[in-house]
Amino acid sequence: MNTWADSPAATMNDHLTELAGRRARLQEKSAAQRRELGAHMSATEARFSGVDRGLVKVSSWLRKPPLLLAGGAALLVGVGPRRALHLAGKAVLLITTARRLLRLAR
Repeated sequence: MNTWADSPAATMNDHLTELAGRRARLQEKSAAQRRELGAHMSATEARFSGVDRGLVKVSSWLRKPPLLLAGGAALLVGVGPRRALHLAGKAVLLITTARRLLRLAR
């Protein structure tokens, strides 16, 4: 005897129910992956914010008068790259210290 449960309509209904469940699971998995990716992107953006600020400073420095750039190039050639890097590090330390002292004096 052929019952309704054995009919093609019942089989199609079971298949649609299964597909709806699968779709709901995939949507939940996708939402979890988006949340995880968002958390990773926030951490990555925080790490690279310092690099962004550095690039802005370098680009503004490159707009300085050409004579200053020529002087820097001459210094690099004259003392060598290793010594120039050492001197640049000391200059950055000196400038940073001077700015902090001026800020304290105000």
